[in-house]
Amino acid sequence: MTNRKFGFLFLIAAVSIALSWPGPQQESWGQTQKYISEIDQEFQIRKVLVGPVVDNTNDIYAKPLAQALIQAIESDRQWTAQPVSSSKGNPEIFDSQPTRVQALLKENQAQGLITLRVSKGPEGISLRMIFYIGASGLPGLFEEVQKIPSFEINEIKRVLLSVFAQMKKRLPFSGQVLSRRQNEVTVNLGSQHGVSEGQEITAIQILRLQRHPKFKFVVQFENSVIGKIKLIKVEQGLSFGVILTEKESGMIEKNTFVVSHDPIEYAEPLVSADGKNIQPYKDPNQSNLILGEHAGKKLGEWIPTSAPQFGRMDILLGLGSYSINNALDIGPAASTTQLVPGIKFLGEMWINPEWFANLSLRQMIFKLTNSYPADSSPSKLAVSTSIMSLRFGYNFLMQDEFFGPKIQLSLGLDRMNSQIDQSSPPAFTSVTYSGISFGVGGTYPIPLENQRSLTFGTQLNYHWKPNLSEAPVTSAGGSSSQISSFLVSGNYQFSQRMSWIAELDFDNYNTQFGSDPGSRANQATSLSHSFTTFFGGLEYRF
Repeated sequence: MTNRKFGFLFLIAAVSIALSWPGPQQESWGQTQKYISEIDQEFQIRKVLVGPVVDNTNDIYAKPLAQALIQAIESDRQWTAQPVSSSKGNPEIFDSQPTRVQALLKENQAQGLITLRVSKGPEGISLRMIFYIGASGLPGLFEEVQKIPSFEINEIKRVLLSVFAQMKKRLPFSGQVLSRRQNEVTVNLGSQHGVSEGQEITAIQILRLQRHPKFKFVVQFENSVIGKIKLIKVEQGLSFGVILTEKESGMIEKNTFVVSHDPIEYAEPLVSADGKNIQPYKDPNQSNLILGEHAGKKLGEWIPTSAPQFGRMDILLGLGSYSINNALDIGPAASTTQLVPGIKFLGEMWINPEWFANLSLRQMIFKLTNSYPADSSPSKLAVSTSIMSLRFGYNFLMQDEFFGPKIQLSLGLDRMNSQIDQSSPPAFTSVTYSGISFGVGGTYPIPLENQRSLTFGTQLNYHWKPNLSEAPVTSAGGSSSQISSFLVSGNYQFSQRMSWIAELDFDNYNTQFGSDPGSRANQATSLSHSFTTFFGGLEYRF
């Protein structure tokens, strides 16, 4: 009897546990998140921090634009917005320090950070917005608008909100599933987001993403369709729907991303008779406002072709005059040659907007007259002169614009080598000048129409105690050398990356010898190499 009573009580307890155990019809659909990938988790945005928002006008634009951005995020009803407690500072500091972003997001329990720089110039206002997303602390999205032709705050607000809307559209999703019960779901999309009753939306997973090789912001997403949802009731910021299809049972769950827009359709390309010349598709609704090249247009994935960011390369050809003067104890040995051909190459890397490094190479090959005061042969001497300069420098930007006016200070290692054919007796010696130099220069651009510009520049170098070596004989001992070099330049930019450039270079190498004897038969009291060269060529910025 006791066993029967115990068995009956055990059966009641088992049935009670079974009835209370949560089944698939309960909210547990969204709690396991077993189909949420690591990249999906990266883009689970609930709260967004806004700031730093800075300008170069003592916060005339920064404060109202920051407030407008916060209001836009809040009114969208998908995220909450919070201003950064200390919004002052340099927004670009986050570009290379993801740990700062991670610490800020963790401190505020947020999943995104938006920074904004507003720059006022003579031609208008420029905006630079970066959206840092997820635990990695890396930039997610980037938008930049150059030279908005207005200084009115309301107009700048309008452009800012368009920039933010375009940035948000470039996310790989439109919204998310908030909950699921059986095949019924709630999503955070409503009529204000452009959806309507009866519309079918797509459930997706983010498989992988591609980042910019240098600046790390995302330029491309790869998604996978995992199901379809039909909306049966739509409110202003919320919708209710039923699942039509899904790849696996339970694959659409809480936090699953959804896309509300229709697939992108492309116009038929127009092909010429030879089958080669294809006219690309053009959006008839294209706006004059460009938010990153092709941003928001029906041109497939948005891969930005922004302004040059890494550096430049110059290739120039030149003509000039070259003079050599040796003051010997038997008389001067001086020779000048006109129309000396030359070639110049310069490569420059922009480490960041302030710091740069460049390498410059020049080469001249010509012949000059043997002007020894007495008989000497041969009568013509071949000369090969090369100049190499490796420099590191700092830009003092006069505006919040890298390609605007700036002053440059630099420190370099310079070397000039002039190889001259030997004569008997020797008229000239082959020389090498080398040493450390300090440079000061600057550039000033003048904007032209159609995004073209004309930039004037100058550079002056001071050489500290340069060294001289001679071969195959020495003129005299106890030498003291000086080097002066100066250039002026003009740069006509005819496209975003290409320019015509012209330079006028002045260089003088001078040495005064002491009374100590050298190894040559006729001692020298001074030596100089002077040349003036006009260069012209092309510059490519990358």
